[in-house]
Amino acid sequence: MTAGSLDIFITKIYFVKLDTNLKLIRDYSFDLKKKTEGRKFTNVSGWQSNDLVNCPDYIENLKNLATQHVNTYGKTMGINRDIIIDNIWVNINDYKDSNKAHIHPYSVISGVFYVQVPNQSGNIQFINPYHDLMNYGLKGHVDKRGPVNSPLATFPPNENMLLLFPSWLSHLVEPNMNKNEPRISISFNSRYI
Repeated sequence: MTAGSLDIFITKIYFVKLDTNLKLIRDYSFDLKKKTEGRKFTNVSGWQSNDLVNCPDYIENLKNLATQHVNTYGKTMGINRDIIIDNIWVNINDYKDSNKAHIHPYSVISGVFYVQVPNQSGNIQFINPYHDLMNYGLKGHVDKRGPVNSPLATFPPNENMLLLFPSWLSHLVEPNMNKNEPRISISFNSRYI
């Protein structure tokens, strides 16, 4: 028998750059923040809207486009059912605002669309489900971290980017260290039809 190697338990992240009118979405986000108090879930000091309902056409168009990509991504995961976006909301993080580590329960695929991403406004980090075990067994004994031995995966966002991931994958958003501009994103969850 010869020696070999096999990747198991792979987690794929999906990303695509969209072509949307960011100014309309940005203005909508700021207007929503002025009109509503929002809610607290995973946001640390930042503002998060309630679930969006009766949205303007450009938000509905974004939602429809995201749904298409959710289904494309779902197929790469072997999902054989149609998926729709279940709830969607806006996040606005000002200076030092962040989102603590969390998952999205009762959802299949979750995602985030980046509306405004100023310099130093914080990355999204995905946490390896074996984070604690990896740190225990590998800490100080690995020369270079990579997909098979990293407890964290950092993903820098870009404006007009849609990022999709399994809803069970724990993640956080680093603090926005830009003193002048907020980071704005739209997040969502999905479910089977």
